[in-house]
Amino acid sequence: MIDVLSTMQGVLREAGFTTRLTSIDRSPIVCFEDDALMGFGCVFEDPGGLLTRWKATEMALLTRYAASLRIAGEKAWNVYCVFLCGSVADSIQNRQVRWIEEDLERTRKIAGCGLASREDLVRVLLPLLPLQYQ
Repeated sequence: MIDVLSTMQGVLREAGFTTRLTSIDRSPIVCFEDDALMGFGCVFEDPGGLLTRWKATEMALLTRYAASLRIAGEKAWNVYCVFLCGSVADSIQNRQVRWIEEDLERTRKIAGCGLASREDLVRVLLPLLPLQYQ
């Protein structure tokens, strides 16, 4: 199993994002930004924690960074929250995690569980990454 947070930071840097680590409610967060978008990446210990806390985490991040978002100009339309978990989710949890991405309020969302490899993480982050080919 990979260290999801540090691997996410590395993948985003390789894709051209500026990244930095911070924390919210004692949980580490990766902040990322490029010329077109900005966002936050959060890693939860288990799928249940992700499902229980993603909305509160999103609101806490938006509240904390409200001033920065107000001056971000066009990027304010492209704010992403990435909610990840290395642990595997059961079928019901997987469906609920996918529903997070369909929530169109406040930010764009990416969510995924069962991230055991760098390839798993890249697959989940594809909406943020430059076009790739195999």
